[in-house]
Amino acid sequence: MTKKNSLPVLAITLGDPAGVGPEVAVRALFAPRRLRCRPLLIGDLDVVRARVRRLDLPVAIESRTMDQVVQDGVPATGDVLALVPSGAPTLRPAERRPGKPSRAGARVAFESIRTAVDLAQRGVI
Repeated sequence: MTKKNSLPVLAITLGDPAGVGPEVAVRALFAPRRLRCRPLLIGDLDVVRARVRRLDLPVAIESRTMDQVVQDGVPATGDVLALVPSGAPTLRPAERRPGKPSRAGARVAFESIRTAVDLAQRGVI
């Protein structure tokens, strides 16, 4: 049996906030055969929270900054952590509407990937 704090951290970038990526990522966390990991969602925090509410999932979303994740790692909690990517704009509601892509949403998706690469290079994920 694996101790909870020894589980690997799996970073999941959400893709375009207006696409299906955020919903797929959030749903995957509750699949019957959920991966044995500590998930770290990387993307727009409000998008994650909206998908969790819409799907009526029983989970608390905690946010962390890049510095917190690098310095403290990803805690072994039952909650899902979300990291807003460094350099990403804060999206207005119109920029994160499902089915309505925006330049700001594309920027968040791009910065999410850059953030995940940075975390991997630092050995955090």
